[in-house]
Amino acid sequence: MSGAPRLADVFDEVEEELRKERYTQLFRTYGPWVLGAAAAVILGVAGYQWYGANESANRAAAGSQMMEAIEAYQSGDTARADAALTTLAEDGTRGYRALALMQRGALALEAGNRDEAASFFEQAASAAPDRLTRDTARYKALLIEQSELSYDDVVLRAEPLTEGTGPAGPLARELMGLAAIQAERWDEARSHYEQIAFSLDVPQNLQRRAGEALALIAQRAPAPAAEAQTPASEGEEN
Repeated sequence: MSGAPRLADVFDEVEEELRKERYTQLFRTYGPWVLGAAAAVILGVAGYQWYGANESANRAAAGSQMMEAIEAYQSGDTARADAALTTLAEDGTRGYRALALMQRGALALEAGNRDEAASFFEQAASAAPDRLTRDTARYKALLIEQSELSYDDVVLRAEPLTEGTGPAGPLARELMGLAAIQAERWDEARSHYEQIAFSLDVPQNLQRRAGEALALIAQRAPAPAAEAQTPASEGEEN
């Protein structure tokens, strides 16, 4: 039994991976690069289409505001960064609005304003021009709020993210598994984690966590009803 994962070990790692909001730290380290790359993609796609002079001016202004937010954050001036992102979220093109709202969510989360952060991510999902951005924003909002939701509510919000092959799907599935464990709904928990563990296209660390969760479920879940009734049934036959 020494090799079996303990409840505390599994939950410590899952909590750290799922609820530590590690994307806040990622924003500190990689935020400027991610924002710059995303902006370049948006501008590149837009460059293949013809827009009026006014639309071109709007894109140029949005790009300038994004760069201002990046530079402000790099210099440690989060207030100026948030102000630039606020303007961009209100006046920018659709793609820039979604990016700005997501980064406002990250800043709010870093400041400890979890409800505000979740709201920003939900707004970003509504503004998102593509499914990848939309699902990522919805996953981050759910990540913040998951501990306060019932299992059924987590499933209601997470299940749409698992449709198709988007990268948010396996992570959303893990959130459902975690919620099922917390609710002691062992059959549902086992099903969610098995789908992760036996999938060939999920990250290795996610598969490992799923395997550990399955071991935990096997250790803590009550015996299936059929097995529990076996001794009694044998006694009746005798």
